[in-house]
Amino acid sequence: KEFIKQEDRQRAQLCLRHFGIFTKIFASRVNLADFKFNSSLFDISPLERFQFLQAMLVKQCEVASVNLKTSFGQYEALALQVHKGTMSREVEVLKDAEVVAMTITGAAIRNEVLNTVKPRVIIVEEAAEISEAHLLALLGSHVQQLILIGDHKQLRPQVECYNLVKKYHFDISMMERLINNKLPFATLANQNRMRPDISKYLKDIYPELRNSNRVYSNPEVEGLRRNIFFWNRCSGSTIDSKFTSAKHFWVVLRADHQYNGFY
Repeated sequence: KEFIKQEDRQRAQLCLRHFGIFTKIFASRVNLADFKFNSSLFDISPLERFQFLQAMLVKQCEVASVNLKTSFGQYEALALQVHKGTMSREVEVLKDAEVVAMTITGAAIRNEVLNTVKPRVIIVEEAAEISEAHLLALLGSHVQQLILIGDHKQLRPQVECYNLVKKYHFDISMMERLINNKLPFATLANQNRMRPDISKYLKDIYPELRNSNRVYSNPEVEGLRRNIFFWNRCSGSTIDSKFTSAKHFWVVLRADHQYNGFY
């Protein structure tokens, strides 16, 4: 009951095109009326036998092509009805909702539904990791307010094409571009997670960062002489199925840290 997929439509159209090409090639070369024989195919030469076969195939292909076009048209009409019915049901469910949550991919798939529901306010979480093209595709004329939440100093949008990143800066999100163009924005300055001896290393990135009072009362990390330390590695990482050796060591410490309630 899903709406007809793009690859299915292309496959059917390609089939019809092949039928048409096949018919045009052989219809111009052979004609059933040209074959005059009385009782048996063996009364004609092998070449004429082959031409007769081609003529029969052309005739059958013409009939099949007409039937396939008709069936394909009926299928698309029914699929469109199913799609409209599904969309109407989703619109009925969403139009009375105060908050509708979906992923950026889900919003792109249901763009037609969103344009029908016409949400006036859109809130985007992790906006710094979403490409501007994806976000722009979802913003209709009905949107009155766009709220972008994220950190433009951390991960950027993932772009597969290297040239699009280097030449056209597709890895810059709308959020980062607007901030770079001096659009006013608000930043959370108080942090409630990291110990002060860790957060001090982020001052170069977040100069206004302040520590909440609660982080000063965090207990020491059990089993370690210091809460934070660095080490040098001279050899390359040993790669296993999931982690490099350095990451593996960090995951063990982090897991133990969480287990004892000191995260």
